[in-house]
Amino acid sequence: MRLFLRRLYFFYGVLVFTVCMVTFTSLILLTIAIVKDQKRAGHISYFFLRCWGFCFSSFCLVFYKIEGKENFNHQEAYIFACNHNSFLDGIAICLAIPNDFRPLGKVELLKIPVFGLMYKHVVILVNRNSMESKHKSMLTMVKKIKEGISILIFPEGTMNKGSDLLQPFMNGAFSLAIEVQRPIVPMIMHNSKKVMPRVPNYTLQPGIIKIKFLSPVSTSGLNKNDIDSLKSEVYLQIEKNLIKG
Repeated sequence: MRLFLRRLYFFYGVLVFTVCMVTFTSLILLTIAIVKDQKRAGHISYFFLRCWGFCFSSFCLVFYKIEGKENFNHQEAYIFACNHNSFLDGIAICLAIPNDFRPLGKVELLKIPVFGLMYKHVVILVNRNSMESKHKSMLTMVKKIKEGISILIFPEGTMNKGSDLLQPFMNGAFSLAIEVQRPIVPMIMHNSKKVMPRVPNYTLQPGIIKIKFLSPVSTSGLNKNDIDSLKSEVYLQIEKNLIKG
């Protein structure tokens, strides 16, 4: 019975998401068409994305507790590295990160009707099966960082569908941070898997998602030989905080 109610609530959430998606995707596409300055258009688009996230979360009774924003400068560019457990993580990061930022997103999501039209304009796309695409996305991220725009990367590379707290981290976020000599901000997502798990499919429930920002990890003076040690340091910090709950 409980699983049935959660699945019923999921379909209610899909309805809310769809209405919000059509409304705010239209506003985002209109912004991109009208505003010629790409940075300003991106800033306005993310305002609408946050509105989308706020409306969806409010109607679905999903709330957010955000800690640690005082640990970093909201006007500077960082690489945010976050664990990834649920489809709700994308909404949570839009509402939590105060900086102007762009996430690295997988190209497969372009296939989602309507959503894909907007998605390609607000993320840095990467095809994980193409070295050329990975190289291009890296160049784009470097460019954005130099423009003062932060980058959000899920270093696990994909959503964690298993029972382990974390999957092994990939090198991308740490290679980028060292190349541009910008700090990494470890970002911890608690409870999103419980509110909307990937397994079993089609379930949703009201709840509180906790997002915590840790202090930035400096990359000053590091080089490519330090990627593994930097990756290990950030992994251990996120793992430690996930264990704390």
